[in-house]
Amino acid sequence: MSPVFDSRQFAEDTAQLAPQHGWRTHALNAVDGFPRPWFHLPAAEAQPLRLYISAGIHGDEPASSYAARELLRHTDQFVGIEVFLFPLLNPAGMARGSRENAHDIDLNRDYLNPVSAEVSGHLAVLRELPPCHAYLHLHEDWEAQGAYLYALRRDDIPNATDTLLAAMAEHLPIEQATLIDDFEAEGGVIARPYPLPPRDDWPEPYYFEDQHGAYHGYTLETPSSLELPQRIAAHLSAAHALANFLREHRAVFLR
Repeated sequence: MSPVFDSRQFAEDTAQLAPQHGWRTHALNAVDGFPRPWFHLPAAEAQPLRLYISAGIHGDEPASSYAARELLRHTDQFVGIEVFLFPLLNPAGMARGSRENAHDIDLNRDYLNPVSAEVSGHLAVLRELPPCHAYLHLHEDWEAQGAYLYALRRDDIPNATDTLLAAMAEHLPIEQATLIDDFEAEGGVIARPYPLPPRDDWPEPYYFEDQHGAYHGYTLETPSSLELPQRIAAHLSAAHALANFLREHRAVFLR
């Protein structure tokens, strides 16, 4: 595919933007000459809620990274929440507009026994982070006609699925297919079992469930066929909605 994304300029822009809005700038290992910044937004509370957000793991899903960049401007949406934001996990793939990295590895299948430098470096940082109360993974789907999500949570954790769908529906239609990527779906939701079934090509959520057990996560998918601003807006709206959801259920999540 032809390049659709300037990864170096994106990294420079986000690194300059973040401190203007109270974020602390960090760096994953550079890969193939591409920097990979990530950002931490501290919270003033002694016991903060914690939210993890990742984007740009597939290089043909630009709305995810653009939305993550916009989140840097929206610190007012994260009052009382400590946020860990990884907006550019696969800069080489983003630069060439391909799902995989420059070595044709799907990074979102590499979290069990990583062979990619990108995932190895990501895991080195993740091992130092505290468990989060919610995880949000921003993605796109070239085959979908509407937005949808994968949801994984224990029965004793409040369910943000309807909240996230409603937020995305403000900007995009919701996918109505009953089979998505060989998973049964209903009303734009693929409900994943807890615990997740074994597999030998771990996506990112598998790592968190394995490490923390109490993984409470959502993978958002926006339809690549629709306009880019709509897709960005849907991701932004959902991230804001999840932050509000965490605050509304603060007592439950912090018990």
